[in-house]
Amino acid sequence: MAFSDLVAAMDQTVLNTFADTPTYVVYPQNGQPQYPIQAIVKNPALEEDYVPGSDQGVSVLLLFVRFVGLPTLPHQGDRVEVQPNDGGASVFYDLLQPKVDREGGATLVCRRRS
Repeated sequence: MAFSDLVAAMDQTVLNTFADTPTYVVYPQNGQPQYPIQAIVKNPALEEDYVPGSDQGVSVLLLFVRFVGLPTLPHQGDRVEVQPNDGGASVFYDLLQPKVDREGGATLVCRRRS
């Protein structure tokens, strides 16, 4: 089995095991249909990425996804909706930058819309 196949299997196992329960939906800016993604939230790199004094979470959202195989590849300017499973209000983020690794995984760097 090739190394890339092993990494793809590992990524999928990690996503299946640790993926967060909210639903994440990508809205491409190019008019393609929206689609859900399976993702793991990564901790922000800097403390200032947390919204101080609020329960609103983070201003910067980092999502680990399996980039290859998505219906449309996410691009800068797309929107990402976080739909909580508890029936709360959805939160929207702007996709600032997808950071893709060599083996098909990616971190989507998103900033909360104000």
